Amino acid sequence: MLASLGITLETIAICAAICAVIAIAALTISIINNMKLRRIMKNCSTGNLDETIVTYYDNVAALSDKLEASIEKFNIIDSNMKLGIQKFAAMRYDAFNDQIGFSYSVAMLNGNNDGVVLTSIFGRNTSNNYLKIITNGECEEKLSKEEQSVVDKAIAEHTANFTK
Repeated sequence: MLASLGITLETIAICAAICAVIAIAALTISIINNMKLRRIMKNCSTGNLDETIVTYYDNVAALSDKLEASIEKFNIIDSNMKLGIQKFAAMRYDAFNDQIGFSYSVAMLNGNNDGVVLTSIFGRNTSNNYLKIITNGECEEKLSKEEQSVVDKAIAEHTANFTK
């Protein structure tokens, strides 16, 4: 009867093989999707996919809020850190060519290059201390070459250390 329709046994075998391949592919896809669904549903007590999706969405939204709060805190901490002393340099020298380098200048600056230069000049009979205010890397008073040197060194070393 099939022979009268032009269908041979070979044609039937080829169709059966194609159907078997399609069935195996469908079964494989079904198993993979089932594994994915189980992974998604593992924390869902009710077993409803829509509730699970809403729960995941809520968790992502909560994490996003926490991230935003953490970024705000980081920015506040970063701003506050710029106010603390970050840049430091010191130099000893002989101010009057009669001692062995007992004089010194120290620069202490924050992240905005604001701070102070403390200088102590020692001579045979006198000792003088100077405190000069630095704003944005500049001083309204004239800086000695040693004072300017420690300010420049403090800024340069900090910049070199944080641009690596």
